[in-house]
Amino acid sequence: MFLLVVSLAAACSAACSADDDASFDGGAADGGEARDAGEERDAGEERDAAVLPRPSLTVNGSEGAISIAPGDAIEITWSAAGASACTASGTLPGWPGERAGSGSVTLMDTASLAGDTVYTVQLVCSSDSAVSEQVERTVRVVGPTIVPCEERALLGQGALSDWVRKTTGPNSCVWANPPRTGLVATADCRFFDQVWPRPWPGSGNTRNLTVFGNEGRQFIAMEFDSGNIPADHRGRMTQEVPQFAGANSGFKLWSISRCPGDYNAELIEAEMGPGCVWREELGFTQSFEYGGPDHADDPRRCALAPHTRYYLNLVWTSALPGTAPEDIVPMEICTTERCGMNATPAGLYLPD
Repeated sequence: MFLLVVSLAAACSAACSADDDASFDGGAADGGEARDAGEERDAGEERDAAVLPRPSLTVNGSEGAISIAPGDAIEITWSAAGASACTASGTLPGWPGERAGSGSVTLMDTASLAGDTVYTVQLVCSSDSAVSEQVERTVRVVGPTIVPCEERALLGQGALSDWVRKTTGPNSCVWANPPRTGLVATADCRFFDQVWPRPWPGSGNTRNLTVFGNEGRQFIAMEFDSGNIPADHRGRMTQEVPQFAGANSGFKLWSISRCPGDYNAELIEAEMGPGCVWREELGFTQSFEYGGPDHADDPRRCALAPHTRYYLNLVWTSALPGTAPEDIVPMEICTTERCGMNATPAGLYLPD
């Protein structure tokens, strides 16, 4: 009996071992084939994913890190060969989202960007079967954070709403050239290109600008876009004593700012430089000077950034630059009589 059991056990052991070996060998073969197939698929997928080249991504024409001041325009251009779509990401407001395989966007609303802060611009592109690697650029915002217009003391707003901004119709600021007389009611004095026949910097045409009424508490604020102003550009707005409607000259306080009716000299200087709030010394035949970014340190020339929205502000007053807006009072002669000037742009460039 013992020998029989041993023999059966031995036989079972041999058979089971053979079955196990066969099963093991077959499993190994099947597993190897599966692994080989999987590895081939993985390799194929990796090859597919590597098909798209690295996207081209520039910020203000640069493939490296750039620096801007708050309020400066940011132009982002990208392309990716073979891509049908791209995904934009990063921390720069206004950039994240779905994008085409190539294109360009200009971000204008940058005044609220925090100063001394680095923002990222990231991009990854794809086709139906492939994905590119992610590329990244950085934008450093230098200088102070711009104070929003709604947080400033501005003529015509809030506590200073007793000042009236010139607009259109019977509240126009443009007096007709001879032989016609009277206000040009079709001119909209809220916009530079509705007073002059061209966008800023306008043309060589002279315009008769005037204020009258409301006891002299009127001002002009014309919105314009600086366009592609050259960095070293020099321009000016020349003025002469008014030669229409018996208007008086008086002193004028000028400013260029990102806000209408803005004479907060300290804020404007921190954002744009020292030359953007000015009052003539003689009251006639002097010019308000402006220029491109190269003039940021010039105390007698207002430096403008390209592709930025500004306001050209004018008020007839003897107040000097640095006077708090709430302390500005009209020229005495302007409280009862018409005041004005003949204004002519000079030093022009072609805006894009």
